[in-house]
Amino acid sequence: MSKINSHHSDADIIYMGIDVHEKTYNISLFYQGENILSRQCPAVYDSIRKILKKYSSFSCRAVYEAGAFGYGLYDQLKTDGVNVIVTPPSKVLRSQDDKVKTDKRDAAKLAHHLSAGLLKSVCVPPLQIRYDRELLRTRDQLVDQRRRIYQQIQSKLRYHNLPLRSKGSITALNKAALLQMPLPTPMRIAFSELISLYDFYSQRLRFLRNELIKLAESKPYATAVRLLQSIPGVGLFASLAWVLELPAMKHFLTDDKLANFLGLTPSESSSGSKRRLGSISKSGNPKIRWLLVQSSWILIKKDPVMQQCFSRIKRRRGSQCAIIAVARKLSARIRAVLLHQTPYAIGTIA
Repeated sequence: MSKINSHHSDADIIYMGIDVHEKTYNISLFYQGENILSRQCPAVYDSIRKILKKYSSFSCRAVYEAGAFGYGLYDQLKTDGVNVIVTPPSKVLRSQDDKVKTDKRDAAKLAHHLSAGLLKSVCVPPLQIRYDRELLRTRDQLVDQRRRIYQQIQSKLRYHNLPLRSKGSITALNKAALLQMPLPTPMRIAFSELISLYDFYSQRLRFLRNELIKLAESKPYATAVRLLQSIPGVGLFASLAWVLELPAMKHFLTDDKLANFLGLTPSESSSGSKRRLGSISKSGNPKIRWLLVQSSWILIKKDPVMQQCFSRIKRRRGSQCAIIAVARKLSARIRAVLLHQTPYAIGTIA
């Protein structure tokens, strides 16, 4: 198929909204303020390509919501020359009076909002970064699964009033002591299976750790990871997470825009002369926000300027507000480190 021409006047632009599901696409086309097509088709790209071919004399702009189906459709549309965005579902405007929700309506709403310029887009990472960060995300998933196994072991120990306890992990001594207890056969089997699962996840995590070290030392990421590790409290995995999960810092024109992207700015409900600020918005990636906060707890012990900031705000607002403020400052420092390619300077007033 020839690529869609992207150099048309506004009068020659059609807007495509796609509601994506596992088995179907619901497609809606808007042209000059009117819905000219609503169609449900199988969830294969050839279905969309046929529509694009039918309207090949127009410039096409398309949108679908970010979600479980990733960016494969985005890549295919880009390859065919379509100006496509992926929009965060939480940012799509929804009327409180609209009590009817169908896939057809969702597609039409996306097309309509796109034509009116009312949609925001997520920053779609390059394909290689999408591949590489699956390694880090898989490690996080295995850490969570191993933690659940640990909690199940601890729960059984408490339930049966067994004296053995451990904090945070199951050591070799803990395992040996547990298996040597005079337990009934069913309980011995149950604990043995859980310990085997725990050991399996530990083994795979050691393997993934080595692979992630290789990834962090590879050419695309080595410089950024090394610079981020100059920040007290920031280790290898946190550095790699920020490099892989955050868009390039050039996308954020100011520190405030980065803080807003990370969900570290306060929510607001103001009217007239009254201005009410609430808790942080918590938009964006919760894992990155959590890493920032955890790193901030270590940073205030190493950097006197950050310690002063934390203490000053803690006296007025409490420790939780204070550590969020430090995390916001840390995000600004991270932006500066990556933009200017300079290591973190302890004691610098931000």
